[in-house]
Amino acid sequence: YLGFIALCLILYLPRLIGWFAPLRKQKHLEKMDHFRIAVLVPARNESSVVGGLLDDLDEQTYPKEFFDVHVIVKDPNDKTLAIAKGHNAITHIVEDQKRKSDALNSCIQDIFKKNGKDYYDAYLIMDADCWMDKKCLEEINNGFASGRHVVQCKKIVKNYYMDNKEVPLEASCNGIIWTLIDEMGNRFKSDHNIASMTIGTGICFRKDVIKQIGGWPYNKTLTEDIEFMYDAILRGFDSYYSSYAKIYMEEADTLEMTNKRRQRW
Repeated sequence: YLGFIALCLILYLPRLIGWFAPLRKQKHLEKMDHFRIAVLVPARNESSVVGGLLDDLDEQTYPKEFFDVHVIVKDPNDKTLAIAKGHNAITHIVEDQKRKSDALNSCIQDIFKKNGKDYYDAYLIMDADCWMDKKCLEEINNGFASGRHVVQCKKIVKNYYMDNKEVPLEASCNGIIWTLIDEMGNRFKSDHNIASMTIGTGICFRKDVIKQIGGWPYNKTLTEDIEFMYDAILRGFDSYYSSYAKIYMEEADTLEMTNKRRQRW
């Protein structure tokens, strides 16, 4: 029995080593030239939260002339449109969308049609209810100095930073998953150029990735980000996880909402 336990420990040792990777500060990359970035924000009926993300994009340290914000909705009467236009974002109405991937793909095809496939150097997907650190775009651009095809942001629980709002146990427990996936997983994988786990927000793709896959065709399952992860392995796309490019995600703050989310996934 002890021998079996020892064998399991030896086999699991590489994973344990990966867990301790965050104890060493990640090397900070710097990229001298600037990618032109399209920030894609699927925002169907997100008028109550999208303003926070757009405010953060207005305050980015990254030069304004090197990024555009594209907000995608379904309903022409969606209040999100007025908020987006108030922030000088480019708006897209995709009335036949059934899922997030439909919105993203239609937006990318619209960009290709209007501006050509080489207008943007990279495409960043951001959920409408997220926040962004003011240096996020700058650090994403620095991440491409790695030479990798994809740059992933560090995800932090947004609930911890909301004013006058207690953080319940459910949100705290849910938030642990991002530490496990990112700092205790993707950080080590990135340092050793191992295929990392992609989550569908805070991911930036070089234009050659988008051109090769032809847009955003991942609509076979509810987990379109995991579809991309396996396709990236098959196509040879490598990724870089940046602990300096920080985004903030809101977690479910009740057990009922947590269960609904898990059932949906």
